[in-house]
Parts: sequence; structure tokens; C-alpha cells
Amino acid sequence: MFYYLKSTPLPIFINVLDHSTEQAMRTGVIGDHVYDFDLERVNLDQYKAVVFMNVYKLTDSQRKFILQKVAGKGRTLVWNYLSGYTNGERLDLDFVKALTGMRLERINLPQAPSVEFLQPAYSYGFKESVDPLVVINDNTVEPLATLQPSSKPIIARKQLKAYTSVFCALPLNGTEGFREIFRKAGCHIYNEQNDFTYAHSGLILLHTKEGGERTIKLKNGKLVTLHLEKGVTILLDGLTGEVVLK
Repeated sequence: MFYYLKSTPLPIFINVLDHSTEQAMRTGVIGDHVYDFDLERVNLDQYKAVVFMNVYKLTDSQRKFILQKVAGKGRTLVWNYLSGYTNGERLDLDFVKALTGMRLERINLPQAPSVEFLQPAYSYGFKESVDPLVVINDNTVEPLATLQPSSKPIIARKQLKAYTSVFCALPLNGTEGFREIFRKAGCHIYNEQNDFTYAHSGLILLHTKEGGERTIKLKNGKLVTLHLEKGVTILLDGLTGEVVLK
């Protein structure tokens, strides 16, 4: 439930599914896994951010729904790598440009790329070269990370009329980076310590690998301080912060 394992490593999918997914779940922000074909069935009003984690194929009707129904109400949309790059019939970078609202430029980089996230400052790399690879060539965006060694924007945020677009031309890795994007989107952060945190039905679940002191911020603003042993899972009352099960 808490640790993602895969027997056979694949180049970019390690960074997307093994790294990005688990790291996003450890931001202290509560999220749900939703398949792209179920998106129309979801009550989107409960979400301030939507991450398209590995949605490389989108039909024309799916793209239309996303732009008309998901991209709005001040929500932040995070596009992790080349979201919607194909409609199932052809590969087209214009599909990605239309979704993200950004001008993109395809480049050739024979060596394995690395990413330098600007704030918070950290870096991460890839084990092999990535193709197709694009950079963000748009002076209307706010750069969040650069491609090394070129220093060209590789992750950026753009404020549009009804929503905010965050495009990651290489998969976003790093719990800290995800957390700051979610924070800027207005998401509530229960826990800043990279533990698995989930909340539902008036309860908060927290699993910690490392243990130690934790300060949990409830939605009502109350701060709850806990000391946790290594490798424990606890349930808290979502209103009082009282430990109800451990």
C-alpha cells in the first residue's frame, strides 16, 4: 500500500510511475488515483489540483472535456511529461501545446538529462537519454526548473484566465517539488515530513518509515504534535487530532 515495487526497470517509467507517483503521495496533500476514462464521473469541485501523471494518450473528446470542464475554477493542472501526445492515431506535439497553453520546442539531447529545480533547490537525473524531449520556449511562463546543462526551462507554471497550467517537459521527481506546486495551488498540507498521509470520512491515516517528531495541521487549523516510532501506521480523528488507532 505504501511502497511501490517493480521487478523490471524501464527507462522513463521509473521516473514517472515509481518515483513521481509515490513522491506525490508523500507531500502531505490528500490525493486520489483516477483513471482518465473515469474523469467525467468525478466530482471535480473537491480538487484544487489535478495531476496528469502518465496520460500520454487522450482522445479528441477527452482533451475537449479537460479543457472545458477540468481547466477552470482556479484549479491547477499539472502535466507530467508529454500529456496527450497522441490521440491514438498520430503523435503530435501540437496536442501538448494546446493542453498546456505553452510554446514548446523539441530538442535533441544525446546524453541522459538532469533537472535542476529552482525553489526549493534540488536536482535529479535520468539514467538514459530521453526522446522525444522538449523544452519550454515561452516568455510568459514562470520557470520552476531548468534542463541541465542547457539551463533552458523544463518545468514551468503559467497563469491562464480560469486556471493554472504546470507543464513538466521531463517527469517531475521530488516530494519537495510536488509539495510546493500543491501549496501554490492552495491545497491543504497536513504533514510536511514526507510520510504517506491520507484523509477520509473524518479520519487521517499516517504511515511513517523514519519516525520522529511530527506536527500535523488539521483542516480546522489546529496543530497536533506527535512522536512516532519507526515504521508505524496511525489513525487520527480529523477534527481533534486524537490518536484513535495505532
